Amino acid sequence: MNEEQTIKEPDPVVVETGTGPGSESPPKVSPDDAPKKKKKKKTAAYYAISFFVKIGVMAFIIWCIFSFVLGMYICHANSSYPSVK
Repeated sequence: MNEEQTIKEPDPVVVETGTGPGSESPPKVSPDDAPKKKKKKKTAAYYAISFFVKIGVMAFIIWCIFSFVLGMYICHANSSYPSVK
C-alpha cells in the first residue's frame, strides 16, 4: 500500500448519558452543597417514651415466652403429672 492509500477508521459513535444540557434528570448535588436540615433536640419526654416502649416490648416478649413456650400446666386427673409444654 502507498502512503496515499490509507484506511479511514469509522467515526466513533457518541452515546448521550443524560448529563448534558438537554437531559431531563436534575444535576447531582454533592453532600457538601446540599442544604442541611436542623436537627430537633431530643427532650426528656422523648427519652422517657422510648424507654417505656422498650420496657413494654420486652415485657410482652417475656410474657409470650413464659406463657406459650415454657408454660407449666397442672393436669387435674388422678393419673396425670404436671408437664412443661
